[in-house]
Amino acid sequence: LNEEGIQKAKEYIDLLIKSGDYAKEDTSVLPSYREIRLFDLPASAGTGEFLDSDNFEMIEVGNEVAPEADFGIRIHGDSMEPRYHNEELVWIEQTEQLNDGEIGIFYLDGNAYIKKFQNNRKGTYLISLNKKYDPIPITENSSFKIFGRVLS
Repeated sequence: LNEEGIQKAKEYIDLLIKSGDYAKEDTSVLPSYREIRLFDLPASAGTGEFLDSDNFEMIEVGNEVAPEADFGIRIHGDSMEPRYHNEELVWIEQTEQLNDGEIGIFYLDGNAYIKKFQNNRKGTYLISLNKKYDPIPITENSSFKIFGRVLS
């Protein structure tokens, strides 16, 4: 194209964009929403069977929640301070295995806990971040299950 043809093409492109029919969509500002379970029973209290129950509601969450999150749960108590606080909502990736040092949601002998998982040569324990709480040992006689990994 000569200069006049190039100019006409640019004018036509501008007209197409201004019409709105051919403008690029700005998807970066459009929030992405999905539904996720929020369980009613708090971690560190309750029956420990919340993942198998209907005690949850479906809530809509946006990009602020990690895509790996499968459900949310509220914390009860101060055993995980200063990192997690009473009534704080945390997001969980459902899994039955955790590595030593990861924070998770657990069922132990009838109770649900949010704790740091310790599984090494010293033994298997649920560890509170708040130093005023002693580690909780997991023995071969314990009724124990890992529900998931805390993401937030």
